[in-house]
Amino acid sequence: MTKNNKIQIKNQESATTEYKNQFLTERPAKRKVAVYIDKNLFDKMKAVVETAEDVGLTKGSFVSSVLEDHLSEYSDVITTIFKEHQEKVLSVFED
Repeated sequence: MTKNNKIQIKNQESATTEYKNQFLTERPAKRKVAVYIDKNLFDKMKAVVETAEDVGLTKGSFVSSVLEDHLSEYSDVITTIFKEHQEKVLSVFED
């Protein structure tokens, strides 16, 4: 096995471990709400959750982890969009 292959395998193992720790670990929630998603997306998510090594992992916990990551990663963009929308609404009241 070449050095390059060993590095690629190590990077893949690291990425796999990071993904499992971030998304495939049960995170208890005190307050829950129901949401509706596309059935095909639900089936894919269900397959991912069912293959997790954490037997306590729930679909809700997985969705919460993915949303938390998304909102964190795109917080600057979301804030910009919110501010633009807020400015449009406020401009209606300016005379």
